[in-house]
Amino acid sequence: MNSVLTNEEGKYNLHIIERATGIIVKTVDIPPSVGDITKFGEKIVLSSEEKLTIVDLDDWKVSTVEYPLLSGYPHKLYVRNNNLYLTYVDKRGNSYILIMDKNFSWVKHTELHFPYMTATFRDNKLYILQQYELTEKFGGIMGIFDLETLNKETEILLPKKKHKVQDLLISDK
Repeated sequence: MNSVLTNEEGKYNLHIIERATGIIVKTVDIPPSVGDITKFGEKIVLSSEEKLTIVDLDDWKVSTVEYPLLSGYPHKLYVRNNNLYLTYVDKRGNSYILIMDKNFSWVKHTELHFPYMTATFRDNKLYILQQYELTEKFGGIMGIFDLETLNKETEILLPKKKHKVQDLLISDK
């Protein structure tokens, strides 16, 4: 099955689609402003502005989990070793990583002390990108963090170009 997010007439929905037939088998109301979506165990998890939204694939019940931080913007989700990782930015622009166990309990939240515009996960790493305007020479900065230790392994200054850096893709080549 596949899932699709839609906004129809001011309502936000998660449609579950049978892959073989293309037929919508279930529609679930979800909160607005979903940042990311992933499957974690037998649940679909959505990062949304106010709470983490969890859709049970067995009975389609929707539940929510409060974030351990007071205010900010959740962003990317990633599943690894029976843990759910969530990047999060507070209203001051400080970046965090939140870790949830398979029982949907927060087990760790750590400030990463790195500016945040966007991020992506790959293997055992978190890559954070930020536009950088403090010098004539550099236009962005990327930090690479190890998910086991949550330590920054390195940072890369990106050369300044005509257009600002907007997003990142991590590739093997």
